[in-house]
Amino acid sequence: MENTARNQEIKYMEEISLNAWPSYRIELYDGWLLRYSHNYTYRTNSVEQIGESSFSYCGFTELQLPQSLANMGNAAFYSCKNLTKAKSKRYKRNSKT
Repeated sequence: MENTARNQEIKYMEEISLNAWPSYRIELYDGWLLRYSHNYTYRTNSVEQIGESSFSYCGFTELQLPQSLANMGNAAFYSCKNLTKAKSKRYKRNSKT
């Protein structure tokens, strides 16, 4: 019973946080809530690091790493068997490998 009350509290806090600074467009994609701005933001909404094993066993097929990415933990995409393409604007692949 306590867990249900706690989950309701969390859901309420998420809802009021989302509504405190609304986006001009919101889209639900694969369980993620994408919030769009008009090419600027006053919020911290960029990914700076991906934690260790964050996306292990994910179902991604392609990935675009953001330019803001500074750190990536070990095995961040371990065993992502469907991941065939990853792009980064910040890092270039060494063509000699």
